[in-house]
Amino acid sequence: MKVHAEPYINQIGEVLSRKSVLEIGCGNGLRSARLGEFCSSLRAIDPDEDFINQARLDNNLPNIQYQVGSAQSLEFPDSTFDSSIFTLSLHHVPRGEMPNAITEARRVTRQAGHLIFIEPTFDGSLFEAELHFNACDGDERAAKALAYHSILTASGLEEVNEFSGETIFEFSSLDDFKESMKPQERLDELEHFLEKHKYRLRAQRRINIFKIVA
Repeated sequence: MKVHAEPYINQIGEVLSRKSVLEIGCGNGLRSARLGEFCSSLRAIDPDEDFINQARLDNNLPNIQYQVGSAQSLEFPDSTFDSSIFTLSLHHVPRGEMPNAITEARRVTRQAGHLIFIEPTFDGSLFEAELHFNACDGDERAAKALAYHSILTASGLEEVNEFSGETIFEFSSLDDFKESMKPQERLDELEHFLEKHKYRLRAQRRINIFKIVA
């Protein structure tokens, strides 16, 4: 599987330029390496130790520090970072704890700093594949909706911008898709679906940028 360049990262990078940044939910560091090109320093956390180890191997930069950490309980003092960003991660936080995760991110971010959310939407051919073939993370519609609600109802934030982005996933073969996305259902229809989309699936993203006001 190949992930093509995501232009929306450049727009986020303009906000993060020369800032100290906390990335919450860095995964394997694929986007951390892009974000790190803009930041003065990036502390990237994820609860999955295997992801953190992979990030250190594959996506390291001198100004990035990876560590295992939880969004619900950030191990940093108040006002440590200029900006914080949830990278496709808020909807993975347990449902009752999403507001607390936002509060924690706000706590460790300095006044007038930025809190940024990248979240998947309900659109795109990758989303179709997740639903129809029970692939990747499967049906996350309820979690995505709750994450967006938690973002819009969070206190102490002033909205700066909301815009859309896109990620393009390219698969070299049917086996590549199966290995990468772990489809569970309707496998007999999968090859036709991939051929229809020329083995390039699109995932829509919603980016919300807020300023810390309290």
